[in-house]
Amino acid sequence: MARLTADQGHLDKARDYARLATANDEEAPDAWYVLGTIEQTLGDAEVAMNAFGRASSLDPSEPRYILAEAEMLTAVGHLDAAGTCLAGACQRLPGSAGLHAALGDVRLRQNRYEEAAGLYRIALRLDPENRVPEERLAIALFHSGAYAEAEPMLADLQASEPDFASAWVCQMRADCLLALRRVDEARALYRQRSDAAADETAPWVGLARCAILQERLPEARRYLEEALVRSPEHAEANGLLGYVLTAVGRPGEAVPHLKRAMKSPACTGRDTIERLLAYAEEAAVTRTP
Repeated sequence: MARLTADQGHLDKARDYARLATANDEEAPDAWYVLGTIEQTLGDAEVAMNAFGRASSLDPSEPRYILAEAEMLTAVGHLDAAGTCLAGACQRLPGSAGLHAALGDVRLRQNRYEEAAGLYRIALRLDPENRVPEERLAIALFHSGAYAEAEPMLADLQASEPDFASAWVCQMRADCLLALRRVDEARALYRQRSDAAADETAPWVGLARCAILQERLPEARRYLEEALVRSPEHAEANGLLGYVLTAVGRPGEAVPHLKRAMKSPACTGRDTIERLLAYAEEAAVTRTP
């Protein structure tokens, strides 16, 4: 009755039926699972999480219950608990592709990229027809620095799912190509993205990185200025423009860009930018008449 009423859209009544079912038999895992799905739909994450947890503790051999509990743990920010839940389940049920893929998702969110990649590989071996772990494996490989392995996977995704892959896959593949010093191929993809989505910042930054690698600094400066029109506080664009301006002998103009890069929480290579800023400030004073 709870399922039927929920399917008809009467969620409050469905919750009453589900609660009655758990009261009538507290040891029935499916009753707790159904209650969890209804509470989740109604937006009560904590109650849903507890209901799913009860279901999975009553029947730890049912992947549906474990996956639902882990999903809710993740939704409320308990990533470590979700990882522990799924890791134990993967040991008990080593043949479940869904459990390994879900644990891979948690490890990906924890920035444990190599572990995530290993889990996605297992999921793909267990269920080769499911392409979702392949997409996430490419992401994990990219973030772990395995660009040579990630790039052909991203190329396959571009070819097989061009609509889906038109944005992030194209950008990520271009970043792989650039990291592999295949600059001309990377530039072509960045240009493709800049033409397709003129308001995006990342393709212009990518084009600038290509130009810097080939020591075409005036060209890099133009690309970075385009990027900063779209996103004035972009940390990487400001940092790279600060580098370019310093390299072409305009340290005074570089200083505000380097300072802006340092202020951003997204700033990477902070030590390098700090040293460059100190050099630019000193050079700017030296050059002042």
